[in-house]
Amino acid sequence: MAAPPAPDLSGIRDIIAVHSAKGGVGKSTTAVNLAVTLARLGLRVALLDADIHGPSIAHMMGSAARPSVAPDGQRVLPLEKHGVHYLSLANVVEDDAPVIWRGPMVAGALQQLLGAVDWGDADVLLLDMPPGTGDALLGVGQALTLSGVVVVTTPQEMSLSDTRRGVRAFEKLHVPILGLLENMSGFVCDCGERADIFGPSHGAEAAEHLGIPFLGRVPIDAAVVPGGDSGVPVAASHPDGPAGRAFEGIAREALARLAVSGGAAAVKLDWRKLNAGEFHAQAPGDHEGGAGADGDSGNGGDGGKRSLADRLLGRKKVDDGGAAGGATAGGATDAGAVPADQPAAVWQAADDLLGIRWGDGKQTWHGAYELRTACPCAACVEEWTGKRLPSVDQVPRDVRPVSFQSVGRYALLPVWSDGHRTGMFTFKDLRNGTGAVSPPA
Repeated sequence: MAAPPAPDLSGIRDIIAVHSAKGGVGKSTTAVNLAVTLARLGLRVALLDADIHGPSIAHMMGSAARPSVAPDGQRVLPLEKHGVHYLSLANVVEDDAPVIWRGPMVAGALQQLLGAVDWGDADVLLLDMPPGTGDALLGVGQALTLSGVVVVTTPQEMSLSDTRRGVRAFEKLHVPILGLLENMSGFVCDCGERADIFGPSHGAEAAEHLGIPFLGRVPIDAAVVPGGDSGVPVAASHPDGPAGRAFEGIAREALARLAVSGGAAAVKLDWRKLNAGEFHAQAPGDHEGGAGADGDSGNGGDGGKRSLADRLLGRKKVDDGGAAGGATAGGATDAGAVPADQPAAVWQAADDLLGIRWGDGKQTWHGAYELRTACPCAACVEEWTGKRLPSVDQVPRDVRPVSFQSVGRYALLPVWSDGHRTGMFTFKDLRNGTGAVSPPA
């Protein structure tokens, strides 16, 4: 039998493990709903069911069909549902086949699943890890460069005790802990009353004790179980329900933490003080002798010769005699074209104004105060109701960005002059008008 191809994950920006130190806490449900939520936010998402002994992703995603062969004839293509490309062991073995494997066989199976799949390009690959701290965790942690791990627990004290062991295991492997997620954290009935069915919440307290971020709580929601059983996750069927809103808040928080804990960003825009009335209607480098402030393109220091999207996607400048690498209005189709919903340029347009030119030529303007008060992170938005928290009312009117950096190919993460730094804005959010204002006349 021929050996499987070596894993080719070169098209994947970040790999995030979803882990729990014990079974039964909703880890797989969390992985599925985070994947669907990230796809709804506009990311290209892949999901691998690495829980070899208990593969459930295929059932939760709604298809246990066999994968088709990739064009190279060496690999298979992942299935796609709800905007997520995924594969599970359940897609390649018989439904009732027992998986009675020792540790080395589990590690080998994970390598085969990774190597035998043509994942293509993705912003993030989520791994639904096996529970516990055994061979699979060690094998994955050593074989892959994980960008981070989301740890799932419940309010029960035993679960939290096990969680501590899992966190320490990843720390020994030098894997960044993106944060702790507390699942099944109380039940809120239609009347508004809350009941702590599994005991009071200890997630935030445990995260503080462990020195890791707390991503948020997912409440018990009656729509979760039928969603998983029917193959339509709650993040797809009820995105505005209690669990759906919680998953969106947690997904945004995890991405923000990923940007903070990750390596060098592809794009960095440092804000500076501009004179009153100073306005730059175009990004530096958009045309010969462009009107932008020198050095404010934030595109990695090559004078604006390549667009933001080109840098994020690793593309070279297209010599078309115009703005380098940009799509023309209406959408160019050449190799260097920027997709319509991706930024071709991001720049400081004024002292309190961010400018974005999109791939189809559209320009949007975003006010500093308007963006800061539209922050979607858990410190600014109540995770279950979606309502703004009182802390937003205390944001000073003269708040300014300190910097913007890219989060993969899908978002911008600002650092603010008031010290706030965990609110991420997806390109989809920005294009749809988050923080939008009219430009100066």
